[in-house]
Amino acid sequence: MEKIAIIDLGSNSARLVLVNILEGGYFVVFDELKESVRLGQDMDWDGFLKPQRIAQTIKTLKMFRRLCDANGVEKIYAYATSAVRRAKNQKSFLDEVAVSCGIKIQVLTKDEQANLVYQGVINSLEVPKGLIMDIGGGSTELVLIKEGKVLAKASLAIGSLTAFVRFVKKRPAEREQIMHLREHMRSMIAERFTEGTQASVLYG
Repeated sequence: MEKIAIIDLGSNSARLVLVNILEGGYFVVFDELKESVRLGQDMDWDGFLKPQRIAQTIKTLKMFRRLCDANGVEKIYAYATSAVRRAKNQKSFLDEVAVSCGIKIQVLTKDEQANLVYQGVINSLEVPKGLIMDIGGGSTELVLIKEGKVLAKASLAIGSLTAFVRFVKKRPAEREQIMHLREHMRSMIAERFTEGTQASVLYG
């Protein structure tokens, strides 16, 4: 039986899933952990991951590594999404993680991220027709499906963390702020979907 670990490093949180791989291609999750790292916080100012956020992320990844070693994990598959994908200091961050944590991170493209969201849903739920939406800290993935096939997909460069920073700033959100956010989202969807699919995405 093989033991593997999967790390999902997003703009807002880092998640670790430990899995036993069984014969016949089956698997069983035997432990998981999620930590808030806010890696993408304050990136909108200049496009750089900030030292404080990098330090917190590396501290978390070191903890993940220790948990993997303690459980005899043989392989670690680590993936980063929006924040690292957009970061101007992406290479130096990845190099620092590799040296200090012994973890090699693969940065997913927008298309790869949307495809993985689709695969995760379609292989765990029976969804003959609908819109799959994955709201992360720094991006939102939309996948429109019908009869198990992808009709359209897009990765929007806005998530829960970036939306709050750009449009809300403090709680509770005001009605005008919510309206501005809605209009921004509609505009982003319109740019990425053809006219025929916009109505499906916006109105169901």
